[in-house]
Amino acid sequence: MTELEERKKALELLPQFQGLTINEIISVLHWLQAYVQDYQRFEISNELVSHQEEIESSHDSV
Repeated sequence: MTELEERKKALELLPQFQGLTINEIISVLHWLQAYVQDYQRFEISNELVSHQEEIESSHDSV
């Protein structure tokens, strides 16, 4: 996703923050950041496991 697309997506989400205080918005953003980091770690972990399984599979077939 390009930076412009990211900005457009952020603007689309803006109305959902109406009625929240600045501290509540900051809390939501921190939660989202943590969620994304956890998701990225999960994806990296899955990729490593998948790669390890491929290595083990290739060793088994030798």
